[in-house]
Amino acid sequence: MGNKKGRAEAIVAGVLEGLDRAQIAERAGISERTLRRRLGDPDIIASIADARLLLHGQVVGQLQHLAFTAIEEVTNLLHLGEDRVKVAAAKLVLDQLVSQKTALDDGRIAALEVAVARSLEQAREQS
Repeated sequence: MGNKKGRAEAIVAGVLEGLDRAQIAERAGISERTLRRRLGDPDIIASIADARLLLHGQVVGQLQHLAFTAIEEVTNLLHLGEDRVKVAAAKLVLDQLVSQKTALDDGRIAALEVAVARSLEQAREQS
């Protein structure tokens, strides 16, 4: 990667894709040592958190689109299925409720990470 912005974008993309540090460093054209430093940079931290929030929002949007059909099917199973099918459908509903709560918490944590990274950057600029 030729420029700092391109390297930063490669780092963010690599983190989101779940690459290991060696792969991210190679893709960004930097050493693993430089990568470790860059991963501590508030701008990179904020970019990763922002990208995660965006990706999370896109995934949630797709899931919401599919949710209505899935809810209808599960409702039919709860009312029309055999007992074992009813239990499985009820378990699915409860598992999804827990999963949604976790997803909301993850989104809040990511937002807090962005706020902290920006606050650290502002404090560093002021000192």
